[in-house]
Amino acid sequence: LQEAEALGFAAVVIPKELETEMPAIKVKNARIAFAVLLGLFHPIHLPKPGIHPSAQVSPSAQIASTAYVAPFAIIGDKVVIGENSQIRAHVSIGDNSSIGANTRLMPGVTVGNNVKVGSQSLVGPLTIIGDDSTLGQDIEIGARCFIGKRAQIQDGVRIDNLACLDEGAKIAPLAIII
Repeated sequence: LQEAEALGFAAVVIPKELETEMPAIKVKNARIAFAVLLGLFHPIHLPKPGIHPSAQVSPSAQIASTAYVAPFAIIGDKVVIGENSQIRAHVSIGDNSSIGANTRLMPGVTVGNNVKVGSQSLVGPLTIIGDDSTLGQDIEIGARCFIGKRAQIQDGVRIDNLACLDEGAKIAPLAIII
């Protein structure tokens, strides 16, 4: 609290048992309360649905009306993109691939041919997903990862930045790869 006072903080979030002269929000768990407050003060920016004019989209692709396709994205033949999904700038999605609802592919992601990415997933920037791979629902993949061909990643998996999964890798549900 002394450091907060010295730095001129207008208020602090503190555990109930602490005392201070500063304006304070007293809570049971300060870390959780602070995380909730951050979300209120800096909400996630959701782009308006639609396809940017500079994106290259195959006429045979099926893109949900609520999805967003950013500038310079490339969407291959017979690709399906689900409701509320976000395909960010410079993403490339190969032929016959599908992206589930509420999934975000961050800038520079490359998705091979015949790939299935489940709903509620996040693929970090510059990640490469090889051909014929299947990713379950609620997957989080960090930045600059490599997922080899024919990988099978089950629901709820978390993969840290810079991870490399070999061709044919099989990852069990809820696994965490660091």
